[in-house]
Amino acid sequence: MNRLQKRRPEAGFTMIEVLIALVVFALGVLGLSQITGNAIVIASDNNARAVALDVASQQLEPLYVAAGNGNAAFKVGLNAFAGGLAVNGNGGRDSYTITITQAQDSSVPPVDLLTDNNTAAWVSPFNVAASVSYAGRNGTKTALASFNFVSTGP
Repeated sequence: MNRLQKRRPEAGFTMIEVLIALVVFALGVLGLSQITGNAIVIASDNNARAVALDVASQQLEPLYVAAGNGNAAFKVGLNAFAGGLAVNGNGGRDSYTITITQAQDSSVPPVDLLTDNNTAAWVSPFNVAASVSYAGRNGTKTALASFNFVSTGP
């Protein structure tokens, strides 16, 4: 070989370079799979919460009809939730407990509709806060919702 001719290194990667590239690639894939797993858990929890709130909304729907029939009928509807209302859903696989945590009229100061029986003095619209308990991924969870009802009067 003459001096003017340069020596060419062998083309390709060494085994160490290939192993390092595989390790870096594997770590990237592992990170992506963990993110995907967390996203699935969060989506599942959000779905369970949305279903629970939908069930609560459906169960509180008769209160709209009761409010349309007057304050006294609305009080009877509120009493149906005393102590919480247990409801099954999803073919009996899921259970929900709906509790009215607060019910107030629009007077100043507001009247507590859960304890006050003088329905003739109530001022519409009524604000009702409800909680719904449901089985979540890590035990029982609670979702909160607020509803407004317009009454036709005493």
